[in-house]
Amino acid sequence: MDLSIERVLVKDQEYFKMMAYRYTKNEQDAMDLLQDTMYRVLRKISYFKKGTNLKGWISVVMRNIFINQYRKRRRMPMVHLENREDRAIGGVVDAEGEYNLFNEELIAAISSMSERDQQMINLCKAGYSYKEMAERLELPLGTVKSRIHFARKALSSEIKKMNKSSWIK
Repeated sequence: MDLSIERVLVKDQEYFKMMAYRYTKNEQDAMDLLQDTMYRVLRKISYFKKGTNLKGWISVVMRNIFINQYRKRRRMPMVHLENREDRAIGGVVDAEGEYNLFNEELIAAISSMSERDQQMINLCKAGYSYKEMAERLELPLGTVKSRIHFARKALSSEIKKMNKSSWIK
C-alpha cells in the first residue's frame, strides 16, 4: 500500500468517523460503516486514480455503502416482540418461533390474494428474474413488472390488515 494512502486513512480518521455518524446517527453503526468503508477502500485501492482526491473518493465509497445498507434494511420486515423478557432465555431471544409465526401469516396473506397476484409473488419468492417470469408467462416485460408492483402493494395491504391487532407492525 502507498504511504500517502495510509497517511490519509490515519490522518483523516476522525473526519470519516464524523461523516459516518452523520449518516447513521448512531455511534455503533457509524463505527461499523467506517470499518466497512476502510475494508472496501483497502480492497479496491487499485480503482483509485493517482492524482485525484483520495479523501473525496473514500467519502463516495462510504456514501455508497451507507445507501446500499439503508436500502437493504428497508426491504427487511420489522418484527416487534411483546414481553421480550418472557421469551428470553439467559438474555437471548429465540426468534425461530416468531419467524415461523410471521411465515404462517405471510402464507395466509398470500393465499388471500387473487390468483394472478399469488402467481407473481410466488415466482418472485422462487427467485425468478423479471425476464424469466416474462418468458415463462409469455407476457411483455413491462406487464410483469407492473403486475409484481401491484401484487407487492396488495400483499403489503393484506399484511397490514391482518396485523392491525397483532404484535407485528
